[in-house]
Amino acid sequence: MAQNGKFEDSESRGRLAYTEDDRTWASLCHFSALLGMVWWIPTSVAWLPFGHLFCPLVVWLFKRRRSPFVDRAGREALNFQIAMTAYGGVVATVLSGVYASLGLWALALTDLAFVVAAGVRWSNGREYLYPLVPFRFL
Repeated sequence: MAQNGKFEDSESRGRLAYTEDDRTWASLCHFSALLGMVWWIPTSVAWLPFGHLFCPLVVWLFKRRRSPFVDRAGREALNFQIAMTAYGGVVATVLSGVYASLGLWALALTDLAFVVAAGVRWSNGREYLYPLVPFRFL
């Protein structure tokens, strides 16, 4: 820990390091997306997993003004979840039956792996840009 009360790692020398609170909220922007795997919303057609969008959105909206670090983390988490939702819609529309099921499971496992990797990186004070995000919407 540096003398000014902020944390530093080997990659942050020469630039602003972030407080533990900032790093915690930044990582929660990502880890909260995991609630989408257990929180599904019923519709007239099927149960849909919107927790992966709603939970990071709530964390980001309440904490984005706290620090630019948390703001960037929330934007990155939401952009990734929007992209994964779009990919899921394409898979569900284009494929059918067993292939759609396998494709959606593959997307869910990919989402899980990248969310955990991003959450760990942001909690260590290092930014992580998700792959598979063709456009940054936010």
